[in-house]
Amino acid sequence: MRSMPVRKNQLADQVMRQLRRLITSGRFAVDERLPSEPQLMKEFGVGRTTIREAVRVLAHSGLLEVRQGSGTYVRAASTSGDLVERLRNARVREVYQVRRALEVEVVRAAAIARNQEDLATMRATLDRLHENLKKGAREAFLEADMEMYSALAASTKNTVLIDFCRSFAQALKGALTQVMVFPGVMKSCVARHERVYQALVDGDPKVAQLATAQFLERVSSLIEDLLGNDSRIGDPAAGTATSAPNDATEAQESSR
Repeated sequence: MRSMPVRKNQLADQVMRQLRRLITSGRFAVDERLPSEPQLMKEFGVGRTTIREAVRVLAHSGLLEVRQGSGTYVRAASTSGDLVERLRNARVREVYQVRRALEVEVVRAAAIARNQEDLATMRATLDRLHENLKKGAREAFLEADMEMYSALAASTKNTVLIDFCRSFAQALKGALTQVMVFPGVMKSCVARHERVYQALVDGDPKVAQLATAQFLERVSSLIEDLLGNDSRIGDPAAGTATSAPNDATEAQESSR
């Protein structure tokens, strides 16, 4: 087992991260027993309390299982928490590639399974999007856009798809925070939601999918042109160099 010596600050957290990497990389297989506490203490250069705290955290997350009198075993190679952590540092471009694949299926399923309550929820959210677009209220617009994303997922009635969308939501919000500064994106977003909403009212999955695919393809191209391929969620430099959009002005002019 190869690992780097651990510094004295935040020892348990560092040991936990190193152990998790060893598990998720396959160094320790599922159902395999970890080395004994004395071996781990020697390997990481830390005390017994630090090792036990790191193991406790990983056991709580579902990666490890402590069996009294037997030892500590690998219970799983990954957790939903690992996925969320990876998504937090994902490339914006990659997030939108996943979004495109996921959301095209979401709107298809929604067009088939939605009911009147779902449509009423989406209509109310759409109205808020229009209002925030006119005001140029970007943060409020983003929150309403995320509500629409959740409403679309809920209307599929597919619990696995809903859970996956929920896990993906934070990464999507991080990407949207950067994308919303692109000129015209907010206005295009509302237009796309209107097309999808009408397709859901009509029960037409093909139109819903087409509207979604076209919009996300356009945004993906903007990401490549304005952010590049390596911009990541949470990167303070990403999105800040682009000038503020003129969506509010365009919306006001188009409504006259």
